[in-house]
Amino acid sequence: MAVTNSLTTTSKKLPFSKAIETDTYKNLINSSIQNEKARNRFITAVMSAVSANPNLQKCDAATVLTSALQGEAIGLSPSPALGEYAIVPYGKKWNAEKGDYESYTAQFQIMTGGKVQLAMRSGQYTELDAIEVREGEYKGKDRKTGKAILEFIEDDEVREKTPIVGYYAYFKLVNGFFKCVYWSKTRVIEHAKRYSKAFNYDVFKKVQNGEKLNGWKEETAASTPWIQHFDTMACN
Repeated sequence: MAVTNSLTTTSKKLPFSKAIETDTYKNLINSSIQNEKARNRFITAVMSAVSANPNLQKCDAATVLTSALQGEAIGLSPSPALGEYAIVPYGKKWNAEKGDYESYTAQFQIMTGGKVQLAMRSGQYTELDAIEVREGEYKGKDRKTGKAILEFIEDDEVREKTPIVGYYAYFKLVNGFFKCVYWSKTRVIEHAKRYSKAFNYDVFKKVQNGEKLNGWKEETAASTPWIQHFDTMACN
């Protein structure tokens, strides 16, 4: 908290692209990441993540950097392509006249790729994955174990064109213990509606159906990870 307050005081109201050039930010990054190549990689990755998300550009720069350093501290990358962790913008206090939130803050959120990375580093897992389940692949549950029964489509090209209806995650420990879980897409949507402030179901339906978005507020809602990368979030 003290670090965040110091950063906020130093670069209050500055956009992240400017704040990261200040001595306070540079000193914190230099002290947190000793290797020069690693520092350059970190800065490039964070700048890329911020430039790709309009709402992150509106966030308090201090919260963006501290979120990114949380991921760096455990050896993960903010690159959306890797899906290890996300820097998620959250709006505070909607202003109807302004048509925007009064302010934004960023928070660290670990993703599926990051969870897999950390789990595999522990040396306790032999298998670990989360995948989409296509229409016709889910055959119900085993009556004795309650585990999902799946029959995957063998032709990859056919499978890619088949609608996603659910998500399956599993792991196996070195001692042989195995655990799996299956959630339907409907269940994941209900989970997102209940627990994610960033998930707008009406906007989600419009994007899924290819409908035109109505105004800036819906366009902003459509830029969130839950809508832009729903399947990745569902596997998280």
